[in-house]
Amino acid sequence: IINRKYVKSLNIEVEKKTKKIYKQKEHLKSLLEIYDKNVIFSKTDLKGIITDVSDAFCKISGYSKQELIGQNHNIIRHPDMPKESFEYLWAELKKGNQVNLEVKNLKKDGGYYWVEAEFEPYFDLNKNHIGYSAVRIDITANKDIEDIQREIIFTMGTIGESRSKETGNHVKR
Repeated sequence: IINRKYVKSLNIEVEKKTKKIYKQKEHLKSLLEIYDKNVIFSKTDLKGIITDVSDAFCKISGYSKQELIGQNHNIIRHPDMPKESFEYLWAELKKGNQVNLEVKNLKKDGGYYWVEAEFEPYFDLNKNHIGYSAVRIDITANKDIEDIQREIIFTMGTIGESRSKETGNHVKR
């Protein structure tokens, strides 16, 4: 009788813990889905070959997961980005350092987008260095505003110089 009661109480306890684990699993699954849809994320192996990307990464780049996974990460490298930026990035990552960098990327359709990216080495459960991960924030709108501001300042300076020449007032520089 004691064994039956003990076994019954153990079964009840196991059932409670199983339900709790299931609820936690469902909650985690929900959080991961939110992360996947909203965070621009990618992982690569040590050679820069893409091993994983989020849906948000696919949305901003215009590529599907199938088109990206297995490709070198430079598939989205915009030609305007200086080679030195990536040399610095790789040198720091290989030292084990985290790197923050503003990067202009190339969309599948030929357009572009800017991100503020945080790159870091990625390790497996045994602490073996197996690749790199990056989380990004879309800063395209900010960069576009900066470009407009520069254009306005340049135009105002050009207008000012033209007026100075017309009136004979030369500004010493």
